[in-house]
Amino acid sequence: MNREQYDAFTERLCQTLERDARILALVALGSMAQPERIDQWSDHDFWVVTRPESQDTLLTDLSWLPDAADIVLALRQAPQYYTVFYRSGHISEFAVFTPQQLTQGKTNAYRILFDRKHITEQVQAIYERTGREPQGAEHDALLCGNFLVHIWMGVQRSRRGEVLSAYGYLTHAALNDLLLLLMRHVPTPQPALRDSFDPRRRFEQLYPAIGAAFHRILHHDLATIAVGLLDIADQHLAAHMATYPHDAVKTVRHMIESRE
Repeated sequence: MNREQYDAFTERLCQTLERDARILALVALGSMAQPERIDQWSDHDFWVVTRPESQDTLLTDLSWLPDAADIVLALRQAPQYYTVFYRSGHISEFAVFTPQQLTQGKTNAYRILFDRKHITEQVQAIYERTGREPQGAEHDALLCGNFLVHIWMGVQRSRRGEVLSAYGYLTHAALNDLLLLLMRHVPTPQPALRDSFDPRRRFEQLYPAIGAAFHRILHHDLATIAVGLLDIADQHLAAHMATYPHDAVKTVRHMIESRE
């Protein structure tokens, strides 16, 4: 979907819902809320806020969506949430909330497309609450401890022959722990690109050199991936974290390399 098509989809969605008296507000999320970030791969992410008596109808009849006839999959991920997949490959993710249910939501970026019921104040409060991340040495110690445990569990699963499980620990759990730590402690010239929901999003733009190092590591065998993750932690975190567990890192490294 090119930018012209993307904007046309947004405009049709907004016009349809704004004409509907049942709809109290439309809230754009993600890149839809930040037009400067929209590209050909951007999804449409949004919240529809409706009167309570209309919610079920909107959730069971999706004909109000633009290009509804071209939907090939409509996945109801949770009672109020949908992921919709179009024949063109475009994806839309949305929730239909009542005003009372809005507190279930989280957002790190939003734009109010229209508001008939003072929903803006509620959404701003959600945005502020979402942005309050855990801070301090205690949280660092927990993240770093989980990172080391996940690495060692991945190596153990690999040695047991449970390769799929090992990949999960190393390239998902341990990697996510490390990405969160790097984003907390390594400065970037583009802090606004950080995604508090998914540390993998735009990481290569935030940290090009570290991102390239990850790309090189992740093409190797599991043991090399495990050691490579430790190398990145030592290189970029050891000098910046007061609680960096040097002894534990050395222990995990020794246990991995002793079986090489």
